[in-house]
Amino acid sequence: MKSLAKNSFYNILYVILNTLFPLLTSVVVSRVLLAEGVGKVAYAQTIVSYFITFASAGILTYGLREIAKNQDDSETTNNVFSELLLLNFILTLLALLVFIVLILCIESFRDNIILYFVCGLHLIFNFINVDWLFKGKEEYGYIVLRSAILKIASFICIVIFVNEQKDFVIYALLSSLALGGNHLFNILYSRKYVRFHLKNINIKKHLRPVMIITVASFFGTIYNKVDITMLGIFSSDGAIGLYSNAHKSVDIILSLTTALTAVFMPRLSLLFNKDREEFSNALIKGTNLVSLLSIPAAVGLCILAPYVVRVLYGEAFVGSGRLLRVFSILVIIISFGDLFCYQTLIAIGYEKIRLICNMVCVFINVALNLIFIPIYNELGAVIASVISEFLVNFFLLIFVFKKIKFGFPYMNFLKSTLSAIIMGVAVYASTFLSVSNLIICLVGFAVGILVFSVCNLILKNDSFMLIIKEMKQLIKRGNK
Repeated sequence: MKSLAKNSFYNILYVILNTLFPLLTSVVVSRVLLAEGVGKVAYAQTIVSYFITFASAGILTYGLREIAKNQDDSETTNNVFSELLLLNFILTLLALLVFIVLILCIESFRDNIILYFVCGLHLIFNFINVDWLFKGKEEYGYIVLRSAILKIASFICIVIFVNEQKDFVIYALLSSLALGGNHLFNILYSRKYVRFHLKNINIKKHLRPVMIITVASFFGTIYNKVDITMLGIFSSDGAIGLYSNAHKSVDIILSLTTALTAVFMPRLSLLFNKDREEFSNALIKGTNLVSLLSIPAAVGLCILAPYVVRVLYGEAFVGSGRLLRVFSILVIIISFGDLFCYQTLIAIGYEKIRLICNMVCVFINVALNLIFIPIYNELGAVIASVISEFLVNFFLLIFVFKKIKFGFPYMNFLKSTLSAIIMGVAVYASTFLSVSNLIICLVGFAVGILVFSVCNLILKNDSFMLIIKEMKQLIKRGNK
């Protein structure tokens, strides 16, 4: 089996690519297409994304789990691949037909029909979307390489061909082709691992779990949007701006920590019914790695929050600093929640519980927003988010621990926490430097990494020592 440490590294690299290149692309196209051109493309892509969500219908998550569980059985893997690819084809065809009818019937869409059909190419490419196969097979090295090649090629093409404001359709076309390129590479490369067939196909058995995951994702989407919606009702546009920028900042950190935990689902799915001891060991590794990353990230973000928002958004958003400090607690809650209450829960086949909890989470969040927003405005929305996330993940954690035998690695958790506290003192001291906000952030980041690393070396934190070992092996192989 592939190294979890390597998979974690590759998946974090993948998330960085998916964060960096859209940012660079936005910088380039915003100056050429201006607000109107970017807005047209973004709106058309948003409309298409609703149909993509239906067409994928939970297959990405469910397919990953099923491939991972059966990766040692080639016949079953071929059956699962064939059945899910056929189900994806049917759902995508339905979504495409409805999309075409919608574009032809609504006048505002017909006025930009070329743009909508160009963006709709993503739906056509979705017929061959098998991304779940490679994540289930734990082929993260291939995923990163493919993504990097296509993103670099796409960025170069955008720089070359998008030169005037009227080129927004060309920009949309290049974006669709880049997404389609991922799917095309995948379906061609998939022949190395699986064979598609139509013998004894049974897609009915997959419908229920796929739709449960889809509905759970739907409620997750509502949960992520309800805070801003209610701020719009009870507060002001200024409050929404402060809140959304603070949320974006913590999301950057969370995208890295959840990338770390995402690689565990295929391994956990494979081991749960085959080797419970190794299943437990994999969870211990995951817990150690999450502790090592999320706890210092939360502490560092809390301390540097006012300086971070000034650097990213300017003095106009200084009010986002206190919001980001409260939001930093979510780095720990969601990181551990993603490992235990999402990856592990789905890996052991209890996605229905996740659906129920997501529904409950929406109602809890709405109730807390009704209480706190009229009193504390944007800070009230942050408090509501933190409390609702904590409650839902706490109860899910209790459920998971009742279903699995797992010895929580308290000692390594305490070592990571103690190291983060000492790191926090050092980072806080760096904020007293009489330098610019950018320099404070850079110095604080560097000091934090150095102090945290030294503390973990002295305390001999298992997960930190494992990373050092992996790095040494990589350096040795690189020197050969």
